Order: sequence, then structure tokens, then C-alpha cells
Amino acid sequence: HKRDSWLSSSHVEQVKGQGPSDAARDQALESLAQLRIHTMTNCSNYMEAFQKFRMHLPAEGIAFDEWDQSRQLFGFVDRDAWLNIFGHLIKWHHPHWDKHCKQITTRVKLPDFA
Repeated sequence: HKRDSWLSSSHVEQVKGQGPSDAARDQALESLAQLRIHTMTNCSNYMEAFQKFRMHLPAEGIAFDEWDQSRQLFGFVDRDAWLNIFGHLIKWHHPHWDKHCKQITTRVKLPDFA
């Protein structure tokens, strides 16, 4: 027991670049619920909300930078909370959370968003 006593929540959480921490995963789920409420309150459907993103390649989905730039359109102030929704939707497969992931082209598509 003594050798495990150093483990605390702050030591167990992963650092940025090595995958999301448990706190980031929890935050993503809470923020996703807020996004869904905002979407259903302010848009007629998910397609309308999806089209609010300023996508360069709409057929391919929302890129990380496009998601990041659209935060205020959906009423989010906390950038980390907003980005963690993106991470959750793409299963955290992006260098922002996983330093071993070299693919930065992962995008959120409408079925992921809805």
C-alpha cells in the first residue's frame, strides 16, 4: 500500500499530448449535453446547426481549427470545454490529445455531430 500512496487524481490524469484525462472526458460529456440543448433550443435540427460551422470542405466535415473558431456561435466561453467536445466526437484521435496520433485531418461529420 505504501508504494501506491503517491497516486492521487492529479497524478493519475494524463498530461496534454498523451490522451485526455478523466476530467477532460467528463467535461466533454457535460459540454456535449449543453451543446445538444443549445442546438435543440436555437436550431430547427442538427443539420442547421452543423451548417453554422465555417467549413472549408463541408462534405468532409468540421476540422479542428474550424471547430475551435466556431465556439462562440454555440454560446461556449470555455475553450477547453469546447475542444473536448470535438475530442470526444472524434474519439480523441488528434495530436491535440494524443502525441502519437500524426493524423490532423480527423473531422467531425454530421452523423458524429447529431
